[in-house]
Amino acid sequence: MRGRALGRGRLVRETNKLGQAVYFADWRGADGTRHRQVMCSDRRVAERMLADLVRDRDLQLAGLKTEEAAPCALAELKDLYLKDLETRVSAKHCANARRRIARILNEVSISIAQDLTPARILEWRRARLGEGVANRTANMDVSTLTSMLIWAVRMEIIQFNPIASVKPLPQGKAHQRRNRRAMTEAEVARFLEAADEDDRRESARWAAATTIAHGTKGRAYANQERIQRIPQRPMWEAFLLTGARWSELTRTAWGDLDEERATLTLRAEHTKSGNLRVIPLQRDLASLLANVRTLQKDVLRSDISDAGRIFLTPEGMQWPRLTRNAMRIFERILTAAGIVKMNSQKETLDIHALRHTFASRLARAGVGLIQAQKLLGHSDPKLTAQIYTHLDAEDLRDAIERVPRSEPPKPRIDGAKLALVKGGYRVANPKSLSLLERARRFELPTFSLGKALLGTRGNHLSRYGG
Repeated sequence: MRGRALGRGRLVRETNKLGQAVYFADWRGADGTRHRQVMCSDRRVAERMLADLVRDRDLQLAGLKTEEAAPCALAELKDLYLKDLETRVSAKHCANARRRIARILNEVSISIAQDLTPARILEWRRARLGEGVANRTANMDVSTLTSMLIWAVRMEIIQFNPIASVKPLPQGKAHQRRNRRAMTEAEVARFLEAADEDDRRESARWAAATTIAHGTKGRAYANQERIQRIPQRPMWEAFLLTGARWSELTRTAWGDLDEERATLTLRAEHTKSGNLRVIPLQRDLASLLANVRTLQKDVLRSDISDAGRIFLTPEGMQWPRLTRNAMRIFERILTAAGIVKMNSQKETLDIHALRHTFASRLARAGVGLIQAQKLLGHSDPKLTAQIYTHLDAEDLRDAIERVPRSEPPKPRIDGAKLALVKGGYRVANPKSLSLLERARRFELPTFSLGKALLGTRGNHLSRYGG
């Protein structure tokens, strides 16, 4: 290209459609054509990527062959990345990254980083969607792999991210695989009542109360020692009154409960955000949990230390992080309470929906968004707003009733003035009405103003259906 120099290009920081800040490279190629390409969200990595593009262009102009990086094995790159990640994030975060990267690398059947292509990743993502996963799940998988490749560029292991051009899928509510809903106040009351009844029924079954009462298996059977069941109603009520996640609430220990101050501490190592959170409790709930500790002592026949878990399984064991047993109890209570698990809008109820219910109850009580954000432990108020809107028509009726009612406009009759009286309107100047009647040639009984009244002397309009 003659005349004007091609330059070194420049980086422009902009916000993409997902609201993320990313860097775009703006430079001219060997033929002078202007190019614009998305780089990444890290400025240092974006600068290196732009420098590589300009260098390749200059080598092409000089007639030199661009040097190629040595092949990089994805398995080795994964190990290096995860070792570094372990020093910077929680064990749970690292385990999730290891699982997602391993899934992709096993299924794309590519062993060299430079051989990865956007087309191959898009093909794999389509297959994942075909398995029934949500857009968000597929995005998280690809995002984890992208993070590893960006890290490799930053560490100068590879020259560029080969899948930088892969765009994420939309993640709006229309694309969610599972839409949760919040319970209404009536459903909350029925749910807790059914939870009480479930505890009584299951405790009686564990104690073989019916069989012993009928005496069908004899005295020896009746005298057998049986395990007493731990009631689960306190746990369900705690979910509804704290908004805690499953992994947060079920890992709380007795040392985290301050009965005097009525607070429950969710420790940083158990929260999703990695931040400590102190939840104020209603006094009734704090007293209920204190009674649970006494019950556990009687059932387990041992002293309960501050390190012991507050919420235990019906058998008196610690709840595991992943289990279907809690969901079976939850669904059984829903059925007993007459609450449908999935409504006509395909919105479902599960244990995490109790957190959505807590947020909606805060909204019904008029609690502000910032307060709700702190109680729910969200890092961004936008996350709170997404689940702070589970309000049905009846919840919104009070807001509508508070809107001032506007006074209906007075009806007008050409040539006649109307005065507002109890129950309707009367004609203030009957003579004008008479002139109007003669001009339009209609009789008084056929003339209607809906809720008008007729006076005894004919000076008022009669009430007709009109």
